[in-house]
Amino acid sequence: MTTQIAVRLPDPLVEAIDGLAEGALTRTDVVRLALEQFVEREARRKIDEALIRGYTEHPPGGPHAEGQHTALRHDPPERMGGVQ
Repeated sequence: MTTQIAVRLPDPLVEAIDGLAEGALTRTDVVRLALEQFVEREARRKIDEALIRGYTEHPPGGPHAEGQHTALRHDPPERMGGVQ
């Protein structure tokens, strides 16, 4: 399903769109592709912001991470599942 929308654009932008639409693309194609890319970029930006916020608020490993890594470095290989 599609919905038709009316949008007013400045003449220089329409001229640029027309320049891109030469050949196999139409104005509609150019505008639709641009909006799809914009929506995708914004969705990724929101995900990135959420990841940054999450890692900032809850760093990997928590407050005892260094102690855990140190313990792993000193455990014998067989205890860590490795081969002797």
